[in-house]
Amino acid sequence: MNCKTIVFAIIGIIAGTSSFAQSHVGGGDSCRDEIDRIRQNIKGWIERDEAKDLKLEAGWTYNTPGAIHNYKEAMLEVLQDRKVTVTCYLDPALIHDPESRALAEKESLTFKSITIHGTPTDCTNDITPSGEMVIECNYSRVLDPTVAGDRNFRRTHHEFASLAGVELKDGSTFSDYFVSDQVAQYAKPETVWMLGPKKRDGSLHEEVSQYLELLLSLKNRVFEPSIEDLQKFADFRELPFTGVDKMILRGGKLSAILEGVIPGGGAYFNFKYKAHEYGYGNDLCAETDAFSVGFAGVDYGILADLGKIDIRKVDIATHPVAKILYGYNSMNGEKEPAWRKEYNTLESEAGLEIQGLHFHNRIYYSDEPVPGNTYLVRSIIEGKQDTLTVFQVVSFDRVNQVVTIVWRTLSSFGVPHLAR
Repeated sequence: MNCKTIVFAIIGIIAGTSSFAQSHVGGGDSCRDEIDRIRQNIKGWIERDEAKDLKLEAGWTYNTPGAIHNYKEAMLEVLQDRKVTVTCYLDPALIHDPESRALAEKESLTFKSITIHGTPTDCTNDITPSGEMVIECNYSRVLDPTVAGDRNFRRTHHEFASLAGVELKDGSTFSDYFVSDQVAQYAKPETVWMLGPKKRDGSLHEEVSQYLELLLSLKNRVFEPSIEDLQKFADFRELPFTGVDKMILRGGKLSAILEGVIPGGGAYFNFKYKAHEYGYGNDLCAETDAFSVGFAGVDYGILADLGKIDIRKVDIATHPVAKILYGYNSMNGEKEPAWRKEYNTLESEAGLEIQGLHFHNRIYYSDEPVPGNTYLVRSIIEGKQDTLTVFQVVSFDRVNQVVTIVWRTLSSFGVPHLAR
């Protein structure tokens, strides 16, 4: 049966063999090669004018002859082979980890923090006093298998676009992703054919493969946030442990249809793995009438409705409710009856009282998810994770019963366990 592997590629592009055309100064061949693969992909996409429908900042044109700010010319200039030196580094926090040290030796990596004004980030770019264009990246973040391919295209396009002047860095912690957010919308999984054993006549492998590809494409379309929603929180998404994601309301028609494709119908979400499938250990469920937490075994959680407050203003240092949920002592180390009692208390009408406030594991909407409303969720999943996350409703699609949320995990408390 022919073998296939799924990679992300700009629509209309099937990535070929990497030419390893970028400068190999510095370390991290695997990391640099991944960035170079995407660079070549974006370059070919622009050369074929498949980027012509991008919306650009005021004063920019796509390819008007003689224009000072010409997107196509500016981008193709910086996307040339060996135009930009890319170097990848390992996080210094891993310097004493034996596996990381072995990786550093294997790929000629050094340890260096990649930050913007002290805030960790995936990559940075600069033009040196001698005029050399450089991009520096965090090796682990670039090759993180849990990060969706469209985000990799967003990140890579942004670094080159910043060097080209298409997206300007304002000197603050955050950068402009106006165009890169749109580029991410063009990314989709493509099939790269590979040689394998000869296909037997009458085999259903091709039909099954095509069906699975269709399901994957459908899944990506269903859960793909709109450009408008992404742009509202472009700055916020540069912070670590953040995201903008869709959830399909459980009990709605679309969720019922998707149930046969995605366990849980897309109504559940795990913030650590950014997964919608029920069974990962789920932190949140969006229902037609409520948000809820705690779904299997002894897993349980606490929800808090903060009302209409900017998600950027919620942190464990200054927000009183965030402080309370951060200081909550979970049932970690307790026997099963204690876990189930805590769940039942949160499920009860009175709820769980902490410092004079009453908390539950379910919060009902007045009618439907309200854009701008912000919540906290402390999710305790036995044997897996214990996290505190703030999330805000960005938009609600009433027709399809789909809610888009922006979120940030504020703290992780290790792995909780039952006393055996």
